[in-house]
Amino acid sequence: MVIKNGKLIGYNIHTIAGRGKDTFTYRHPFGSAIGISKESKADVVWTFTDSSEKNVYETQWSRAPVKDSLKELSSSYVKSLKYSSSPGPFNGNIKQKGFRNVFHKWKIQTAIGGGPVLLQNGEIKIANEEELKFTGKAIDDKHPRTAMGIQKMVT
Repeated sequence: MVIKNGKLIGYNIHTIAGRGKDTFTYRHPFGSAIGISKESKADVVWTFTDSSEKNVYETQWSRAPVKDSLKELSSSYVKSLKYSSSPGPFNGNIKQKGFRNVFHKWKIQTAIGGGPVLLQNGEIKIANEEELKFTGKAIDDKHPRTAMGIQKMVT
């Protein structure tokens, strides 16, 4: 996923086909990205992009991939995902008290996708299981890696 001058120019791939007995199922992970706002503030998020839309939707929380029989996720489905700001199960009522949308439109100037996230807001947050970037123990293998980050400027 790439955003340049506030415009989405590269999309995430959100579908991984099942194998073996799961041939008719798909997993839809949400990829991470690091973005820089017009005010030069960094933001590490998990994103959803749809090639038919110009908007990027973000969430501050990593989440398990959606597993279903759909070949593609729609942006309307992703925008309907909820999280709880209070204890108790989600009963399916979108207006249920204490539940908020997970994904919001991301207003960012420049961004690039990658992953998995290793740190977020100065805390260790290894999101490989959610992003499905490396299978099995491959994340521990010795291969070339690239990392990005931003440090708070001291004035």
